[in-house]
Amino acid sequence: RPLPSLYFCNNLRRYRVAQYVGGGSYGHVCRGFDRDNADAPVVIKRIADVFQTLEDALRILREVAILRRLDHPNIVKVVDILEPEPNTDPRSCNMYPFRVLYVVFQDGGVDLKFWLEQRPRPQLSADTVRRLMKQMVGAVGYLHRCRVVHRDIKPANILIDPVTLTLRVADFGLS
Repeated sequence: RPLPSLYFCNNLRRYRVAQYVGGGSYGHVCRGFDRDNADAPVVIKRIADVFQTLEDALRILREVAILRRLDHPNIVKVVDILEPEPNTDPRSCNMYPFRVLYVVFQDGGVDLKFWLEQRPRPQLSADTVRRLMKQMVGAVGYLHRCRVVHRDIKPANILIDPVTLTLRVADFGLS
């Protein structure tokens, strides 16, 4: 998909944005590379109107606060949080000092939903399914030991690297 113009801004200099992945109710997501880290693959989530409502602000704060404290190989990591762009909208009366926030995550691959919908469908051996399930149970067990309940585990929030078959849990917005 073509890259939307909303990803061209000054505070993304460290990252080379490569491909638009998609968007949802809470933002747009692009794949890119970290220039300061040997072009390591990253995912950049652009969240607009970040503090428009108290509910959205708390959800974003909760997600980032939880993810910054977690350290497990099967949970996606926050790489960076970029300084927000100042709010230049004259209609807002400067009630909101900034509108857009960029959160940079480790690239976890493709989500399980997309991966299973590919044609031809990937053939998974019983050993591969066991390996993925072991990673999933390990991640959820770690979350529960840290007293975190994800509350939104679904195929779209489970990332799989198709080459290494590494599973990572993502999207902690409802945690």
